[in-house]
Amino acid sequence: MVTGVPCSGEHDGEVFASFRLRDGGYPGDESVSRTADERCYGLRDTYAMDAWAVPDDVDVYYLTPTERGWRAGDREVTCVFGNVTEGANLTGSLRNDATVLDADQVAYLRAAHILNAAVESAPEADRVEDDMRGHKAWAGRISAALDGQARSLRGHQWPGAARKPVTVLAADLDRARAEWTKAARAADADAFYRYYDTGLRLLDPRKGVPARRALGLEVTPPAGDGGARDGAGDGGSDDGSGMAV
Repeated sequence: MVTGVPCSGEHDGEVFASFRLRDGGYPGDESVSRTADERCYGLRDTYAMDAWAVPDDVDVYYLTPTERGWRAGDREVTCVFGNVTEGANLTGSLRNDATVLDADQVAYLRAAHILNAAVESAPEADRVEDDMRGHKAWAGRISAALDGQARSLRGHQWPGAARKPVTVLAADLDRARAEWTKAARAADADAFYRYYDTGLRLLDPRKGVPARRALGLEVTPPAGDGGARDGAGDGGSDDGSGMAV
C-alpha cells in the first residue's frame, strides 16, 4: 500500500517518474527489475537536473509490477528517490528542473549533462588492458562530449557575474578534451593511462564551483566525486571511473 503525501513534509520517498512496460507475458522478476533500474536511473536527471543538489544519502528506488499484478493488467513502474538508511525519511522536495530553476541555471545543467552521459557510458571492464578498444571508444565519447559542452556554454548569453567563470570553465574543458582525444588514439595501455590521468585531473569538479556560485547553484560536490560530471567537473557517477559532474 502506497499513500501519497505532500513532499513539503516528512515522507518515505519522492516519486520522480513512472513508465509502462510492454504488454505481453510476464517477463520475470529479474527482467522487470533490470528494466526498472536502467530506466529509472536514466530518468532521474530530468527531475533533479543538478546532481550536486541531491543529498549523498539519497538513492534511486522503484516499485514494479508483481507477476500477480501483471495478470491483472499492471504494467507501471514507479521511480522513487529514497534515503539509503533504512527507516530514515526525506523532508522537502528534491525537484530541481525547469519548473523551479531559471533559464541560466537550466542552460548550465543541460551543458553538464552532455558530459555526464559520456562519463556514464564507461566500458564494463575496469582495466584498460582488458578492453583497450572499449576504453579508447569511451575516451572518444568523452572528448566529443567535452567539445559539445564547451560549445554549449559558449553559445549561451550568461548574466554578468557568470560570464568570466563560465569562460574559464569552457577553456578548462578544451584543455581536458585535448588529453581525452590523445587517450582515444593511444597506441597502448601505458599511453592511455598517461593521457587519461592528465585528462581526469583537468576535470576536477571544483573547477565548476565559481560558475555554479555565480548562477546560484549548489557548490558542494557530492561525496566521493573525484572527476567530472559538469565539465571540469560536477555531478555524480557510479561507473567506477572516479568521475562526476
